[in-house]
Amino acid sequence: MKHKLLKLFLSGTIVVSLTACSSGDTYFSSSSSSSSSTTYPYVRLSPSPPPPKQIEAKPVATEPMLQIWRPGYWYYDGTSFNWVEGQFMNKPEPTAAWTAERWERRAYGWAFVPGHWQ
Repeated sequence: MKHKLLKLFLSGTIVVSLTACSSGDTYFSSSSSSSSSTTYPYVRLSPSPPPPKQIEAKPVATEPMLQIWRPGYWYYDGTSFNWVEGQFMNKPEPTAAWTAERWERRAYGWAFVPGHWQ
């Protein structure tokens, strides 16, 4: 009985894993052994580097003390890069700082590291 349950569990795990792999979205955990660096939960992979950043005109903030500019960035959807235009975001608190999205070269391809609040 235990062997049948284990076999059933492992079969389900394999099916779920294969389904996740075929979705077109590839994510890897990004971690560091250094306690001083931030750990980002997931990164999106691309086999090629993103195009150069587009030049954007940054508009004037309507509420400069409450908003922060989030620059545009390239997003990879699994087949091609798409430009996401910059925008103002409301700060979660007055002293919050935004670390922008970025692409990093990794051994297994180009990794998209999501932006985050500090």
